[in-house]
Amino acid sequence: MCASRFYGWNIEMLKFKKIDEENNTPFDTSILDGISDPVLIVDEQQLVIDYNKAYKRLLEADPSKTSLHAFTNNENIKKIVEDLISTFLHAGQVALNLRDKGLKKKIKSDNTPVSNGDMEVNNILTTKIKSLTPELPIVSEESSDNKSEVNLNDFWLIDPIDGTYDYINNLDEFTLNAGLILDNQPAGGLNLKLRLFIKN
Repeated sequence: MCASRFYGWNIEMLKFKKIDEENNTPFDTSILDGISDPVLIVDEQQLVIDYNKAYKRLLEADPSKTSLHAFTNNENIKKIVEDLISTFLHAGQVALNLRDKGLKKKIKSDNTPVSNGDMEVNNILTTKIKSLTPELPIVSEESSDNKSEVNLNDFWLIDPIDGTYDYINNLDEFTLNAGLILDNQPAGGLNLKLRLFIKN
């Protein structure tokens, strides 16, 4: 495989929460329409309740109109990345659900934290990626598989939850990430940021 250009998406998913129950006015998504990256708004049950114009364009399969363009003519890479979008959104909802229930945490041998949320997201992402590209090895932050391989040219690089410290401490600075490496060059990828949006 060989790729000379990169195709990818950044998606932000907002968790919507009302803190003023008496002021039960609809959430005005127009304030998000100025954001050029796709944004999803979800409720406390992680159900999608709305999205901004950039995400609507993504749904209409016209990425050239958003802030992220199709930087490659390789339609196969484009399709693989787009096929991962729904899996990333599902994994993001699972991550938030597990955090709401209370995470199981431990410290890894490198003295960094990990949780059952990290591992579950890793399982969701790797299972889907293996189904899409069974011929490509996966190198993941949360797995020992393929980490000792030094001659990989074509592979997936995954950090299921980058920013575990913030994730386990109910903060917003964490993302779900997967990058497709072909001929030792980045060829495609997906990044999902999850954030709590509190409406006064």
